[in-house]
Amino acid sequence: MKLFGKELSAKQKKELISQFLAVVLTGIFAITLAAISFAWFSSNRAVRQSGMNIIVSTESIDLLVDRNDEYESGYDGITGATSLQSALTNDDYSLTYTSTSDSSHLAQELRLAEATYENKRFLMPGAYGTLTFYIRPKLGHETDSVRLTLTLGGYKDEYVEETNEQTGVTTSTKTVVPVTSARILALLKGHILFFTGRTGASFNSFVYTGQITDGSFTYDMSEHSTCSDPGKTDCYKIMLYWEWPLTYADIEENISTSSPAVTKRFPEATGTYLAEHPTYFFPFNLPENDPDGKSNSYNDGDQTIGDGVNYFVAYLSAM
Repeated sequence: MKLFGKELSAKQKKELISQFLAVVLTGIFAITLAAISFAWFSSNRAVRQSGMNIIVSTESIDLLVDRNDEYESGYDGITGATSLQSALTNDDYSLTYTSTSDSSHLAQELRLAEATYENKRFLMPGAYGTLTFYIRPKLGHETDSVRLTLTLGGYKDEYVEETNEQTGVTTSTKTVVPVTSARILALLKGHILFFTGRTGASFNSFVYTGQITDGSFTYDMSEHSTCSDPGKTDCYKIMLYWEWPLTYADIEENISTSSPAVTKRFPEATGTYLAEHPTYFFPFNLPENDPDGKSNSYNDGDQTIGDGVNYFVAYLSAM
């Protein structure tokens, strides 16, 4: 059995039976933006996923996005999410500018998952992809490095019903509100993992490095060269990598070790992150030696996200 081009083990197949179907049926996640910087987005009714970035300028740098080939043919994406569009417009986010030198808040749709499921690009357990943006140092404010923060959040659709006293007709109005559940916000940190580096030409050979575990990372411009992308030759191109591990076994069986030295898909830091923050992966506490319980609880975490989030958000800002 394959999913997103991955050959599943017997253990993964067993775990997948209940978890995968449940999450798919609850809807595909969308990605939106909110207060500060960089986000990706998509409507959970769409057959394809896309994303959104929000970026805020700083004194020393501008952040940029590339709007070339922004939309996939036949995909209505953000244009079909009118409630979300209204919320973003009210918060002064621009969908046309490409640099924070022109607008302090940018929003851009990006294609999300690199692989497909049933010829559709979904944000769901098993998916993986990249997020790309640019840094342009401002003249007179050159700096060697910049500290960036990456935080995860979500939005959900909320419906308010009103009944006309004269006609008796009840109407329902949809609004988009932030997800405030501490449990859901914690689970997003463990179920969608971000890294600053990745090698390998295909999923089976991926090796991630630089896991973003504390919500921030440093980009040292003195160790990199500006890119060659047209119109951005004075910019540094930054690519982040993300994966939503399909099952708990997908994490547990693919963590690198230093003693013995074994390199696998996830860095050793992933194991430490899991041990130190179990609530990011499991919605309830578990005995340490209960692998089946952890597998079931991880699946419950996916379901909890699916029940409580319509739009997933990744915020990027410069410190």
